Amino acid sequence: ILAKEWGATKFNDMLKYAANSGHKEICILAKEWGATDFNNMLLSAAGNNHKELCRLAKKWRDTEFDDILATAAKNGYEYIRFVRNNPLVLYTFGLLRENENSSQNIGFYKSTDGGESWIAFASDIKDHKITYFDISSDGKIIYAVDEMKIIKSIDSGKTWNAYELHSSGYVIEMFPDYPERVLFSKVDGVYLSEDGLQTETKVIDVKGRHPSDIAIAPSDSNIVYAIDIGYDVYKSVDGGRTFTKIVNLREDVLNVIP
Repeated sequence: ILAKEWGATKFNDMLKYAANSGHKEICILAKEWGATDFNNMLLSAAGNNHKELCRLAKKWRDTEFDDILATAAKNGYEYIRFVRNNPLVLYTFGLLRENENSSQNIGFYKSTDGGESWIAFASDIKDHKITYFDISSDGKIIYAVDEMKIIKSIDSGKTWNAYELHSSGYVIEMFPDYPERVLFSKVDGVYLSEDGLQTETKVIDVKGRHPSDIAIAPSDSNIVYAIDIGYDVYKSVDGGRTFTKIVNLREDVLNVIP
């Protein structure tokens, strides 16, 4: 019904283009020709910069498609992850840049060819405010910071469980050799969980400035670095169980550069 204005030939051409581009999810959605699925298809096309699909789809309904394009333009992909043992597998989350209705988020996308093409997944949490995430090497376990909680999936994003932080959440980092062991930050410090978020222990205590990044050494997961927004850098040599402040980048580095 929705494709009637194009005629069968143009619609089939569009499907053929999608198939040749390797975007199977667009083909699946298009087959339904229903309003909801069709809008999702257009959103995928816009978000992935498929200009040919956009030109064909624009013949359907100008106003609605312009709205979809505007939504895609507002989404920011500010964080990207690659699988540790396969740098061609990438993940990102499209989050609306402006403080608007999060139902317009693009959501999670995955690439298996180094970013040449992308497919959507975990659409049921598309409207969440995911600001940071980590994914296991096999793609099955996902931790995602979702405002004042962390959500976790053990089945590649099909189902999720939520863990309340009782604070704003910022970053989370999974140990590659043991995905049930994670470091994450709240407004008052860094916490370690060794049982998949069932329990937690504070390992860095900060006042007035939250930890903004955590990095686990890929060659030795006993070595971990963390930094807070006050430029303090901490180091652990025991897998994140204890940390020592090693430098303040503002006082010890920036202020002494001639």
